[in-house]
Amino acid sequence: MPSSPVFYPARQSLLRWCVVCLLTLWSFASWSAPSFSESLDAAWQRLPVVDSLEQQRLAFDRRHPDWLRSAPEISFDFQQGDSSAGLPSEWQARLSLDLVRPDQIGARHQLNELEQQSLQLQLSELRWQLSVQLQNWWWRWQESRRRLLRTRQQQQALQTQIDWLTLLIEQGERPAFDLIELQQQASRLEQEQYLLESRSANLALQFKQWTGFETVPDAWAFAQADSDSPKLHPVLQSLGVRQQQAQLRQHLSGNQAYMPTVSVGVKHLEAIQSVPEANALQLGLSIPLGGESYQTRRDAIQHTADLKHAEREQTQALERERVVLSAQLPKLKQRSEHLIQLSADADHQYQLQQQAWKDGSLPGFRWLQIQRSIWQLQQQADEAKLDYLKSISRWNQLQGVIPQ
Repeated sequence: MPSSPVFYPARQSLLRWCVVCLLTLWSFASWSAPSFSESLDAAWQRLPVVDSLEQQRLAFDRRHPDWLRSAPEISFDFQQGDSSAGLPSEWQARLSLDLVRPDQIGARHQLNELEQQSLQLQLSELRWQLSVQLQNWWWRWQESRRRLLRTRQQQQALQTQIDWLTLLIEQGERPAFDLIELQQQASRLEQEQYLLESRSANLALQFKQWTGFETVPDAWAFAQADSDSPKLHPVLQSLGVRQQQAQLRQHLSGNQAYMPTVSVGVKHLEAIQSVPEANALQLGLSIPLGGESYQTRRDAIQHTADLKHAEREQTQALERERVVLSAQLPKLKQRSEHLIQLSADADHQYQLQQQAWKDGSLPGFRWLQIQRSIWQLQQQADEAKLDYLKSISRWNQLQGVIPQ
């Protein structure tokens, strides 16, 4: 499309002026634009849930030993005596320990190890989700910026035609009616530009809120990752560990009988009348004969089944999308290259047809039809290229890959 002076209507909104200035500054400040990994790290540090998971990890590190079911308990009792009745004052202290049966210590140790893995995998899954969120934002930003650029180019071209046609009308070489449709189209483009600028401003603000960066990125690129086992996907790994945890808890919940509670204590009796003071060692043992309630065991079984179902459904959904996208990628690439070439050819035809219109050999309404067709083709080429690049990004997400 031929270059021409930039035209802006006399009454532009402050929002439009600011967005245009920002886009210009961003184009000249690409060296300072954050990379994807920098943006991901910045957004990661601002996630409140990261602190929550870190607190969970610290709480896990302070857990009680595997051979204890719960924290030890210390109790202290005092009873005031009555010397007239011959009742001495007494006090007693007791330490109670809820012990795990020796045959279940290994299972509880394994459960704790799985809990540690689960916390780490939750962080990996969360980071992957944040990576997907940033990538999806990037493609919306690219689409908005590309459409805004095309709209501004079209406005420039239309304004050049309006200026040229106005001069011919003043010289009496063209009727004033020829100017109306150009002005109507310019008005439509002005409205579209306003909407696109508003959307771009909203996306820029969203990126700033997520990352804290003032500069919006302009050169993110995502290379296609190799096909890998879907089992390595962080979502599936997290579901797998949670399923193992549920199975172990189900096993342990069904074997709660004969879990001993041992208590060790000291009892002290004060001297009274002719009876000297005395100390006694106390030992206690409590063994439950029953296990968890039926409802508790039923809930544990159901939870395990739900996790198995969720893992299978997620695995199948990822595999289906991988198969479909694997077949689509070559076609999307071919379509993108084809439309980009057609757009380049149309750019040359644009200049030829525009000159024919200026010479009067091409009617005005026909020129506008050709002009719209060329602009639509350019838009289709932009969209095809973005569709292909977005598909590469989605392919990487299906592999569980986080771009660097």
